[in-house]
Amino acid sequence: MEILLPAIGCAYGATFIWLVVSIINRPREWNGTRNLACAVLIAPLFGLCLLPGLDGRGHRTATRRSICKNNLKQIGLALHNYHEWYDCFPPAYIAGPDGTPWHSWRVLLLPFLDQQPLYNQYRFDEPWDGPHNRQLAGSVQAVFRCPADDHGGAEQAATMTSYVAIIGPGLAWPGSETTAFRDFLDGSSTTILVAEVANSGIHWLEPRDLHLVQMAPTINAKAGQGISSRHKEGAHILLTDGAVRFVGDKTPAVELRAWLTIDAGDRTNDF
Repeated sequence: MEILLPAIGCAYGATFIWLVVSIINRPREWNGTRNLACAVLIAPLFGLCLLPGLDGRGHRTATRRSICKNNLKQIGLALHNYHEWYDCFPPAYIAGPDGTPWHSWRVLLLPFLDQQPLYNQYRFDEPWDGPHNRQLAGSVQAVFRCPADDHGGAEQAATMTSYVAIIGPGLAWPGSETTAFRDFLDGSSTTILVAEVANSGIHWLEPRDLHLVQMAPTINAKAGQGISSRHKEGAHILLTDGAVRFVGDKTPAVELRAWLTIDAGDRTNDF
């Protein structure tokens, strides 16, 4: 579509110029077919006027937003299946012998995303960027990337996650500890489980997410990193009950905070 529309525009333009030149140079020959000439002239002009409406950008934007939403739904289903199997959600990370994060929740989720073979190749006796696991770094997992989030080039974006956990005390992801449905006293339908972050700079294998103290208090903040997207006027969030919502840029900080905590008693009914 990106090539076809400019080609159609060029064809219409060339036809229009040819007709104008022909009428100017040979007016008598066009007298008998004036109506036909006018019709042919109007057609390309009408077509050119329609081109903005036929532009595929709007369609691409809607498609990317739909894919992004579906990615989060798949992640939500995988998290629910993980919970059903282990009676809890995965920890944000698994720490290594040195106490630092070695393995991400995204790796733990692989068997529930039909990626058991890749999971079997991953080694938990070395960090995510160890000699062996580094060889898996090029594995592209489309489910962890919003197609609109291509900042930094297609190659870099292919392995960069667009979906992160928000880590902090009292949240769905305390860190290396786990949470379960029974812990979400504020309600699973009004608590964020995973959020979209544009240009996160986080490899999907990397055990790094967004910490509450480092997070901007608004959606699509102009400065600082936080819940954000390449979509217009908002970003997607995955709620603990598995629903995916699109939240607007003007969401108040107090509301955002209420959606993040799991048992603070600050329920919201905005969803």
